[in-house]
Amino acid sequence: MHQDNAAPLVILAWVAFAILALAGWVMNIIAIFGELGDPVTTLFIARLFGILVVPFGALLGWFA
Repeated sequence: MHQDNAAPLVILAWVAFAILALAGWVMNIIAIFGELGDPVTTLFIARLFGILVVPFGALLGWFA
């Protein structure tokens, strides 16, 4: 693959990564609202921390 053809693919990969990260972060926030009536757990505190640290929140949104 020539370098001329690689640039759009790299941009597309970055955009896809950003969309997936943003979706995970939003899912983390939605999960926080779903857990508001439950007792405070370590995962709940980690989710709150994930609001400020977006990459951590994105991972929690997808995997926890």
